[in-house]
Amino acid sequence: MTIKDYSGVDFDFAIGEVYGLRMWRMDAFGRLRARNMDTARPWKPGINEAACHSTAPPSDPAAVIDPTGKGRTAKEVSYSGGYFSGGIVLRTAGGGSSWPALSYEPEKSYTVTWDDGEVERYDRLKYREALHPSPDEKCGCGFYAYSDPQHEEVAQYDGHHLVLGIVRGTGRTLIGTKGFRCEKAEIVALRDPSRCGRKKTEWRERQSANLRRVYPDVPLLGSRSELLEFAPIQPLLPEPGTDEFWSLP
Repeated sequence: MTIKDYSGVDFDFAIGEVYGLRMWRMDAFGRLRARNMDTARPWKPGINEAACHSTAPPSDPAAVIDPTGKGRTAKEVSYSGGYFSGGIVLRTAGGGSSWPALSYEPEKSYTVTWDDGEVERYDRLKYREALHPSPDEKCGCGFYAYSDPQHEEVAQYDGHHLVLGIVRGTGRTLIGTKGFRCEKAEIVALRDPSRCGRKKTEWRERQSANLRRVYPDVPLLGSRSELLEFAPIQPLLPEPGTDEFWSLP
């Protein structure tokens, strides 16, 4: 998956909403959370608003704070660095199995080209908070959803450790070839975990009970086809017979 798959298609501003499929993992409290991001807040009933959780330096040079206090704006930032590993070996207390332990020493520097023409190097940089609203084209933030019901990840879903559902996206929305990223999203329907797979298990029954308790107003449906009937997903990209299709980036 790349960010380009979920952004990059430029459409005119429009009023409306989009629907897409997505999957969550369930935490110990029965709340739904992003599959691959521990720092993101759990999804609550009703409208959720996305925020950027990136810990990497932003791609926008203007977010760099001028350490001299002159108020300059960075026009370009480049990074160089590397790591060196040590050869320490650790063993268990009983003298059994062993494994290598690597110690990393970063050697990095940032080269900044400022708007006054100066080019300077720094060991570290500081960035402004609240870099951008989410989602942003230069970042991977935002709520993701598939607009293709036959996407391989969705098609292979078997209910194992994940919860499948449909969300309604509103606010700023970036559209790509596989789906979209949006600013605001609401869970409109979920697949009942207890009805996934051939066998009912205590674990799946517990998942269903948690969803009914935490998201009491969200319907639990028995199959993926029922989800799609409840909130039909419409194609977001233009058809090949249109000029708009051939002008896509």
